[in-house]
Amino acid sequence: MKYLGIDYGSKNIGLAISDSSGVVAMPYLILNNNRDFLGEIAKIVEKEKIEAFVFGESKNFKGEDNRINIEIKKVAKEFEEKFKLPVYFVNEIFSSMESKWGVEKSIRRGEKKSRKSRGEGKVDDKAAVMILKLFLEKKLLNDRV
Repeated sequence: MKYLGIDYGSKNIGLAISDSSGVVAMPYLILNNNRDFLGEIAKIVEKEKIEAFVFGESKNFKGEDNRINIEIKKVAKEFEEKFKLPVYFVNEIFSSMESKWGVEKSIRRGEKKSRKSRGEGKVDDKAAVMILKLFLEKKLLNDRV
C-alpha cells in the first residue's frame, strides 16, 4: 500500500511518500498552503497511485488539540470526501523541530550548499517523512503481533 505523509501547516504543507510496499518513507515535496494545494494533491494521488493519507496531528504536551489541529482535521475530512481514501493520524509533536535539527546537523557536517539551494531552511517535507515513518513503523509492529 502506498501512503502520502502530510505535515500540514498554515504556510507550507510538507509531503512524504512511501514505497509501494508501505515500508520506506521518503521526502516528496513542499507545497505552499494556498487555495490550489488540493489540486496539486489530486495530481500527486493520480501520478503516484496513493492509497492512503497519513496526517500529523498537532497536539500539545497534554495530548490536547492545538489551534492548527482543528484545521488539520477539517482538511483531512476534505481529503476523505474528495479522494475516497483512508486517512490516518500520527501525533507529530517535535517532528518539525527534529527535522530542522537533522538538516542543520548535516549542513554543519560539511555540506557546502548555499542557503538558497537548501530551500531556505524549510524542513516540512522532512517532518512529513518523520510522521510517515512513525506510522509505518507502528503499522509494521502491529502487523507482526
